[in-house]
Amino acid sequence: MSGGSALVFEEREYTAAELDGLAGGFAAELAERGVRAGDRVALMSSNRPEFVIAVQAIWRLGAAAVLLSPAWKRGDVEHALAITSPSHAVGDHDVLAGLMPMRHLDAPITPGRRTFPEVDQHADAALVFSSGTTGLPKAVRHTHASFGAAVRHWRDALGLTAADRLHITTPPSHILGLLNIVTALDTGIRLRLHRRFDLDLVLRHIESDRITVEMAVAPIALALASHPDLESYDLSSLRFIMWGATPVTPSVAETVTRRTGVGWLPAYGAA
Repeated sequence: MSGGSALVFEEREYTAAELDGLAGGFAAELAERGVRAGDRVALMSSNRPEFVIAVQAIWRLGAAAVLLSPAWKRGDVEHALAITSPSHAVGDHDVLAGLMPMRHLDAPITPGRRTFPEVDQHADAALVFSSGTTGLPKAVRHTHASFGAAVRHWRDALGLTAADRLHITTPPSHILGLLNIVTALDTGIRLRLHRRFDLDLVLRHIESDRITVEMAVAPIALALASHPDLESYDLSSLRFIMWGATPVTPSVAETVTRRTGVGWLPAYGAA
């Protein structure tokens, strides 16, 4: 993506070069704060561009991002920190700031072009937590190599190219949101990040941004199927709707396809 928008958030657009500079500058700042290769950095952030920049910065240092859901209460965060032992914290939530020193994402980031050592591909890149349906959330480790393989698989399985346009409607701190973000940036896809899930806003942006692939989970499927004005939106830019991460009843997916004319593709965890 040469000169075009790589990431869009509300009215703000970032080019790939801007994101690269911000990630480089933030990585340099984190290095000055003592973050080193192999360290774990807790990240508890609302949906915002700085989340993306922070993950990129942490990875440039060869460190691992411990992704904490911004919806968690203090007890969940205490549990997550206890089992992952991060040495540093970045975010915009008072819960995390109350438990360990935190670099707040509201503070400005100075762009930079510093070069960092090559990252060990077998080192941890991210610790992403389960939903906690069988108890307290469990941390799932992903190395830089395994995440790179996941991106390549996702790109091939969905047939993604730089001509596609995506948006993030699931939490970036969850594996589906994170994988979609990294895949889009790595592929050169224009990506819109939503501050929060609002179905009418999502539908309007599919129409105005000409989104080509919708990544949806069960609650989104149900919301689409029951939306009273679904037919009023132009969703013709969509190549398909991918149902994944949570079980989706076939009749619900079929209802969405019947009402929108957009076919669906089942992915992991959909059945």
